[in-house]
Amino acid sequence: MVRRTKFELPEELRPFFWDTDFDRLSWEENFGYIVRRLLSVGGSGVISWLRDAIGDVPIRDAIVGSKARGLTYHQVAQWIPRSLYESWIAEDPNPDEPEPNRPPGALPLDPAGDSSPDPSELRSE
Repeated sequence: MVRRTKFELPEELRPFFWDTDFDRLSWEENFGYIVRRLLSVGGSGVISWLRDAIGDVPIRDAIVGSKARGLTYHQVAQWIPRSLYESWIAEDPNPDEPEPNRPPGALPLDPAGDSSPDPSELRSE
């Protein structure tokens, strides 16, 4: 069941978009970017929130639409088979190309997924 609806991102997610103008993010324009960012740096609570908020089908669609750019297999394993993920990795000629639906001015995700700041260490000013 698709539960994708129009709503603003909860303020609690702001730290996950440290390099992006959070107030300008839009589900309609940046859907894939938002989903991939939350999958790449969000913990299990954030992933549970995302699944409850929009459902598994839109999450899978965002992963497939971007060919999992910027995500590890561990981050997408519950939505796609390993063989599909590995085929995307094998065919990607430009791994440094910007992610689809990335807002202007946002820094690219680290494909290794291990240089993102710990959101608990970020503070709002």
